[in-house]
Amino acid sequence: MKVSHSWLQTYFKEKIPSAEKLAELFTFHAFEVEDVAHVGEDAVIDVKILPDRAHYALSHLGIAREIAAITGLTLKHKEILDVESVVQKDLTILIVNTDMCRRYVGRRVGAVSVGDSPAWLQERLEAIGQRSINTIVDATNFVMHDIGQPLHAFDADKVAGGIVVRKAMDGEKITTLDGREVNLDQGMLVIADDSGPLTIAGVKGGSRAAVTAFTKNIIIESANFEPTTVRKTSTKVGIRNDSSKRFENEISPELAGIGMKEISALIHTLSPHAEFGEIVDIYPAPAKPWTVTIAPEYISSLLGLTISEQEIVAILNRLHIKTEKQNEELVLAIPYWRLDLTAPQDIAEEVGRIYGYEKIPAAMLPPTEKQSINKTFYWIEKIKDILAERGYSEIMAYSLVGHGSVEIQNPLASDKGFLRDRLYEGIEKALAFNSRNAALLGQEEIKIFEIGSVFTEGEREETYLAIGYFSTKNIKNKEKAGWELVENLVKEIGGKIGAELKGVLESSEAGIIFEMSLTKLIELLPAPEAWDISENSAGKSQPKKYKAVSPYPFATRDIAAFVPEGVSQEKAEKIIIEKSGSLLVRADLFDVFTKTFPDTTKKTSYAFRLVFQSQEKTLAEDEINSIMKSITDEMNSQDGWQVR
Repeated sequence: MKVSHSWLQTYFKEKIPSAEKLAELFTFHAFEVEDVAHVGEDAVIDVKILPDRAHYALSHLGIAREIAAITGLTLKHKEILDVESVVQKDLTILIVNTDMCRRYVGRRVGAVSVGDSPAWLQERLEAIGQRSINTIVDATNFVMHDIGQPLHAFDADKVAGGIVVRKAMDGEKITTLDGREVNLDQGMLVIADDSGPLTIAGVKGGSRAAVTAFTKNIIIESANFEPTTVRKTSTKVGIRNDSSKRFENEISPELAGIGMKEISALIHTLSPHAEFGEIVDIYPAPAKPWTVTIAPEYISSLLGLTISEQEIVAILNRLHIKTEKQNEELVLAIPYWRLDLTAPQDIAEEVGRIYGYEKIPAAMLPPTEKQSINKTFYWIEKIKDILAERGYSEIMAYSLVGHGSVEIQNPLASDKGFLRDRLYEGIEKALAFNSRNAALLGQEEIKIFEIGSVFTEGEREETYLAIGYFSTKNIKNKEKAGWELVENLVKEIGGKIGAELKGVLESSEAGIIFEMSLTKLIELLPAPEAWDISENSAGKSQPKKYKAVSPYPFATRDIAAFVPEGVSQEKAEKIIIEKSGSLLVRADLFDVFTKTFPDTTKKTSYAFRLVFQSQEKTLAEDEINSIMKSITDEMNSQDGWQVR
């Protein structure tokens, strides 16, 4: 959420810290900060509000309360004018589905002036990325970003009869404010009149009763909708906006009444001659205040440091939490907007973050009793170590695939509509991909495995093992040799864990693949008595230097040269490296032999496979040919050398 520094300042008499300083304070006490940007004379802080705090913090008021709690600055009481009511046409409101609409506050306003908003209002909205539309729409947007209560305004002259909050009927449609036609169903809540839906509740307004420059009379809506209903509707119709975001994260119904009061005062300021009707407030089950009881010692023990009761009470008061001492405990009255504070642990967290987590001293964890060994984890790690010792690398493929037994209701893509029921497809793709890049990797064998979840018929989740092997060697009966290698590996694993591995061994163009259920195998294995798997049984790890993988294709070339007897391969390799520059990825020696020539001299042939690749572009044929010519010329210039 983007918050304006100037807007926040209106909540304080004292000068608040700079935007950069506030960003630092938020980071250490409340939220992550994405960015701080300067917009004209204002500064805008992009605060990352997570769902656990969204119900109060998605507003300038919520952020201002955080500033007051963190800094100790006094939050200025904001006086909101009570706008007097005059006789207006009756406004009738009916909530049919009270489980989906917890409160609906409405008010008819006549003789409004709809036009351009004053400069201060436009500047406030534009600073946080909101487009100014007109005085009425801008007023609803301002109040939403000010206190967190979404609002809506209808052109009253376009509303037929009263306001009805109900479920949509199958087959009903609505054209939204942005001109999109949306099909509705009974799982969605709408605000309707006698002619049909006016808005999708909490999600998007309809165009039929939209406020325009010709609007003279309006109906203001300040409501509270059930979060799950809004989230499901928003997802189904594909509309997410500032309003739906606040409702689906839940806000207190108490805010609806405050929202109506604030927008009435703002419209009165923007349109002084407007005539306000009575507020109609339908609130079937008013929210009840709640308390949390906690001992100060519990807070200190949970945080791992001693905080005095006096300091705890001071912090809680800064968070607008009223405290009352009863015996040895504190009874805390939680403000209506803090829906996240329901348990003693929540209170301890609030005290800790405002006090400052950086003040908590480091301490060793207390000794724990010997823990039992997780049988499944143990045997999986055992198998992984055996495979790693044999040079196999673990992969993790997608769990979402294009076909399977368990279908996903809302797939991410057309080829990810099912949960996988085998590991085969992922291993096969990985074998094919790695074999295409074998020259770049300098590998003659591709040896991989995966241990992961599959979802079989009946929606049962099982753990499977898949092993993949492919050889790039130019040998006879390559497929048979690969088959036997994997077969022997499977037998070796079975021998080491004391159980036969029963699965399916298959051959494809990508290589040899073995697959089986580990869930069933592990059920037959004994529970481990001791952890006898080393940290790195495949060998001591060596320091690695990271190098980014180029997104551009590589190219290979072969070069072989006869050199006088006694010349080492390193000398030939040095020439290759010097003449290739930064484009050479690797130079692998793949053939060596010695030949006696007719003049009885002996020469050795070194054959290298060179791999070229750029980090910046696709290499042209001419560039590679130029490098190869340079290498060839240099080798031929050496005494007794001859490129074959």
